[in-house]
Amino acid sequence: MTRTSYSVDWITHVHGIATMGEGISQSQAAIGIRNILADELGLNLSQDVFSDLAPLERGRAPYSMGWRDVDKGISVFASGKLNHFTVEHSGKGIRFLERQGLLDAMLTSTQNHISRIDIAVDIEDWIAPSAFATAREGGRFKTFSDLSSPSGVTCYVGSMHSERYARVYRYNPPHPRAHLLRVEHVFRRDNAKKVASSLHFESIEAVIAGCWRDFGWYYPLADLENVEPADLTAFRPERKMGSTLRWLIRVVAPSFKRLVAEGVIENPEQFLVAYFMPDEWQPLLPELEDD
Repeated sequence: MTRTSYSVDWITHVHGIATMGEGISQSQAAIGIRNILADELGLNLSQDVFSDLAPLERGRAPYSMGWRDVDKGISVFASGKLNHFTVEHSGKGIRFLERQGLLDAMLTSTQNHISRIDIAVDIEDWIAPSAFATAREGGRFKTFSDLSSPSGVTCYVGSMHSERYARVYRYNPPHPRAHLLRVEHVFRRDNAKKVASSLHFESIEAVIAGCWRDFGWYYPLADLENVEPADLTAFRPERKMGSTLRWLIRVVAPSFKRLVAEGVIENPEQFLVAYFMPDEWQPLLPELEDD
């Protein structure tokens, strides 16, 4: 059987911050960022992950400041003129989180802030990237391009400006990974949040199966034949829905799911009837309590 491996290979999360002003020093900005991360991620997680950031000489547009921990694969970017900052975990950073047993905690704590997540599949097969990328179900991700360079070949399926696209590539020999075909699925904005939720509540295998279904890849993955694909489609509230309903769907619902998964809410049906449903539903409570 073909050998395959699956991994999360990139996470970006964006956090709000009060505008600090153009004249703020990098050290002052770092204190404000650390305080927000400690508040939103929890003190222990934020200290374990962000305690050794070193300042960069310059930021990256649109940010004027930056910090990095090379060993932990983390970069942070901010600007005194902007009301948000960005945190990036590279593939190396994801491996650090996995070794420390912190990846699930990071995904859970940042789920509502995640703006990009990459899901990678490595396949030990000599199939060409173009052969893999073009062998997919018709009518899906019509945009296609390929790029050859001295280091290898990369094919793009879907627009790189969209919320979902894939890149399929292989390094040329003598690169140590030349024997592997890599398929990276890139999800942004609401799609990234949905994938992060699926990773937490389901499994990476279910997410990969969802990627295979949604991108229409024909290449068979035998170990996923009996895996139910995760639903990776981001819910799109209608514009007429109103801010309160969007808030319930995007903020309250993910938090409710997390509390149920953690066992904090032991009877979700009873909880919903008691706190969310109209009074005429209250007679159902004794019946739910007996369950």
